[in-house]
Order: sequence, then structure tokens, then C-alpha cells
Amino acid sequence: MLTVTLLGAARAEEPGAAEIVAANESARGGVEMWRRVHTLGFAGQMRVPPVLSGPRASRAERGKLDPIAIPFVMALKRPNLSRLEILYRGEPVVKIFDGKDGWMLRSMDNQWLTVAMPANMAMAESEQASLDGPLIDATAKGHKVALEGTDLLEGGPAYRLAVTLPSGVVQHVWIDKANYLDVKMDAVREINGRALPVAIWFGDYKVTEGLMIPRRVDTRTLDGTPVESMSIDSVSVNPQIEAPRFNKPPAAPANSGAAKKP
Repeated sequence: MLTVTLLGAARAEEPGAAEIVAANESARGGVEMWRRVHTLGFAGQMRVPPVLSGPRASRAERGKLDPIAIPFVMALKRPNLSRLEILYRGEPVVKIFDGKDGWMLRSMDNQWLTVAMPANMAMAESEQASLDGPLIDATAKGHKVALEGTDLLEGGPAYRLAVTLPSGVVQHVWIDKANYLDVKMDAVREINGRALPVAIWFGDYKVTEGLMIPRRVDTRTLDGTPVESMSIDSVSVNPQIEAPRFNKPPAAPANSGAAKKP
């Protein structure tokens, strides 16, 4: 009887979804602090597997090779605008999302080539590109959060939360039981021209202006194959970013000033 009572008490002490979300908001700096954030800027290095010739099925083989280090800068703006710039093998590549539509731009043969983001990827981006993630101010965003259970992840046990977005799509987020920070999140990413489910892992958290922000973000396929790893060297809170930076740029010669900064 005593054992049953103790087990029941232990279960009763487990927090519910609302308590986990509140603890996560607090661990990340507090919801009021995040509400004051309108833009974020990041700079660092992105490591990606080298490109191999052959069929797309060689993605797992690529993941076993030494990654290529690529410098990047990224800007985020509420509610879900984003701009990523990388320098890949000496050539600039820019990915822009304006909250509804997105584009990938790269220079080739002295011209900027623009490829529109597929509709399914644009939809996924609009739902998953929140500046502060799905849990901060979840109710205000129209997100419904439910606790599904606890999973043992690489760093220890984590609460598995199911977040139902306004569209009805369910996104899963894992919260560390020890510190209540985000550990893992499922998402959809475009890989080799296809929209594929991935797992995004967060780590190496540091404080910037009172906000707890991860300095390492790893993206892997569901079988664990590396897609990309972002090592963030600097974070800017509320940098001034002009609105046109998130617009689709006009085509221009790659050697012109407009092409270098589309």
C-alpha cells in the first residue's frame, strides 16, 4: 500500500503541459522579455556534408564524410520573416522568406538565378519559422499544447509536447526535464528538392541580453543522418533590419552592387 501511495504521489508531482510551457518561458528569459524582441541577427558557421555525385539515396553516405564549413549570417523578423546568406565555394547564396513566399538565389554566369520555394515548403516555413519558437506565448499564437510523455534523449530525459498549430498541423517539441530548455523539435526542410521531415536539435545555450539562446543548432533526418550543423558565434537582439531585405529582389548582373546585396 505504501509503495502504491508513493508511486501515485510521484505521478501527481509531474507537471502538466501548461506548467512545462511556463517553466520553458521562464528558463528562456521570460515571455515579457521575448515580447520585446522584434528582430534577431545571427552570424557563424554552418557545416554541411559535401556533395557527392550519384543518386539521392547517397545522402547517408554524405553524412559520414567530413563536413564543409560555410560562413553564414541570418536575420529573423516577427512574425515569421527570415533571410539566410551563405558563401558556398566562393559563391553567395541567399534564402529569403517574406512570411508567405520564399526564394533561393545564387549567382551563376554573372546573373542571379531565382528559384521559388515550393508551395508545401512555403506553408511549412510559415508555420515553423516563428522567431521565438512554438512555445513562447503559445496561447497568443493560437497554439494548443499537450503533454504526450517523457522520452530519453541524448542528453537525458525530456518532456515530449505536441503543439497543434492554427492550421491543425501538429509539431512536437522536447523540453529538457532538468533545465526546461528546448532540446529537440520536429520540422520539415527542403533537401535535394524534396520536403522531408527532420529533427532539429538545440544546445550550447548562452545568455544574450537576458535571453537564453542556443549557440548550436543541428538538423538531422529522422534516421539520424546529418543535414547541417549551425555554430552561432554572435547574436544581435533587435538589430535594425530594413523591410526590403525580406522581399524578393529583382534580377541583376552578379557583378553589380544590387546583385551582391539582393
